[in-house]
Amino acid sequence: MVGFQGWLGAKVVSSNLQPGMITLHMLMALAIVGTLLYALAQSRRQLMVAQPVTSIDPRFEKWLYIVLGMTILQVTMGTQVREMTDIIRESQGEALRSAWIEAMPWFFYVHRSFSALVLFANLWLARLLINSLGWMHTLTRLTLGMIIVIGVAVTSGATLGHLGMPALVQPMHLLAATLLFGLQFLIWMSYRHARDGGLVSDDGSSPAAGNPPQHGREQAVI
Repeated sequence: MVGFQGWLGAKVVSSNLQPGMITLHMLMALAIVGTLLYALAQSRRQLMVAQPVTSIDPRFEKWLYIVLGMTILQVTMGTQVREMTDIIRESQGEALRSAWIEAMPWFFYVHRSFSALVLFANLWLARLLINSLGWMHTLTRLTLGMIIVIGVAVTSGATLGHLGMPALVQPMHLLAATLLFGLQFLIWMSYRHARDGGLVSDDGSSPAAGNPPQHGREQAVI
């Protein structure tokens, strides 16, 4: 995947930042982040199994899928805005950076307004966790960290939109978007491990998942 991403990056440059290529490049980056976080979540499986989620609000899983979908949609729109930024820069030049926003198409304003929905949806997700699992559960702490990242993304996006597209803020906004997706993916994997761990029976096997028996310290934790 990294090799393909490198090749794709070369194509992005050789195509002179052709629209569509930047979006594909960004989505591939998220796929790599997701793969690495999958490995991290697998290494933390027993940690999450030891933290039950039997009392979790039943609406949490549905909302988690909703916020994941909203984030992917928001990042996709953001890369489209990034592509338009390059086109506008070529036509107007760096000297008119503060006027780039005025030349943005309609989906820039959709992207900007949609950020409020993303923020409130994630705040509701955090509320569900705090009320059902408390403040100290790993899922709650990961979600609170995610809220901080969303705050950085919204603040940096507002800075870009209202203060003339300062160049130093652009990579910060992109980094925050990537961290947001990564944290949400890690929350999803951690929740699945905690949920599936609660299905393990007394003999250490999981009938629902078909897992083999576990012995020793792990079984004692369960």
